[in-house]
Amino acid sequence: MSPRLKAARVAPSAAGTVRLRRSLPVRAAGMALICACLFSGLLLPKAGASQLGLSPEAVLEFARENFDNGDYRTAAIEFKRFVHFFPDHRRAPEAAYQAGAAYFHMKRYARAIDAFKKLTAQFGGTEPATEARFMISRCHVKLDNTRDALYTLERIRSEAKDSYVRDRAYYRIGRIRLDSQDIAGAEAAFESISPKNRPDFQVEKILAHLDRKDEISTRSPFLSGVLSIVPGGGYLYAGRYREALTAFLVTAGLAAATWESFDEDLYALGGITGFVGLGFYGGSMVGSISSAHKYNRKNYREYIDRLPSNRRAPLSLEVRPEAVMLSFCYRF
Repeated sequence: MSPRLKAARVAPSAAGTVRLRRSLPVRAAGMALICACLFSGLLLPKAGASQLGLSPEAVLEFARENFDNGDYRTAAIEFKRFVHFFPDHRRAPEAAYQAGAAYFHMKRYARAIDAFKKLTAQFGGTEPATEARFMISRCHVKLDNTRDALYTLERIRSEAKDSYVRDRAYYRIGRIRLDSQDIAGAEAAFESISPKNRPDFQVEKILAHLDRKDEISTRSPFLSGVLSIVPGGGYLYAGRYREALTAFLVTAGLAAATWESFDEDLYALGGITGFVGLGFYGGSMVGSISSAHKYNRKNYREYIDRLPSNRRAPLSLEVRPEAVMLSFCYRF
């Protein structure tokens, strides 16, 4: 091969190498520009509200209007938008609380817990953060998670520097214990409330009422099951008279039909009626035991509902453009 042809073949490769080397600084500059744009894009949302001409009061008022009108989904979004755009605003903790409250009203309790936990992490030490911790406990109660509800309240109690907050936690612990039919645990919680705050929670009246717990009418599930040996006896013991009559008549009727079938040598029919009769008889025994439990729960609930302080005063932390309002409702 001639030297001229070799040079011709090598030349394009050399030229490509030169162009590649020359393009490296250009590509590096391009990548730097792209990264700068992406980084600035992350910062734009923080400045987005001011660029759009949105004032904190306007965002807050729009969120509040949606909350008042029952559009909790939009309200939650707008309150979160306010916290995102104006995290250093003096109303940011209250707005974060209202976002969690909106989820609570939507019965999205797990989402509400996340919102309240984020509030306590971001705005710890503020009054809304304290209220958020109580709301976390309420959400756990709604989710039938009594253990975590009590754990949250115990942490509030142990960490509270304000005696009223601590006593409020004791009160809520007592209420949850009562709902769990743990009267002894409830009494211990109510007795732990400091003397100066006892009138606010009507502790003395509650304890006096709990001293009369022996007045609660109860039925023994075991005895109800034993009495069910006689068809309908357990229902009668539990005060379910209609069910008692039905159980007696149906069981007696099936027993008579079974007897008559075997007496007439209709063994197949007798086997069927006997099988159905035994099933109904066993079911009535189980139903009698369940009726005793229902009887006890009903009477216990009525007893608790008669507590002097059962009319709870739910707190509501609301954000207004001109002020922050802490309200409560008490029915006389």
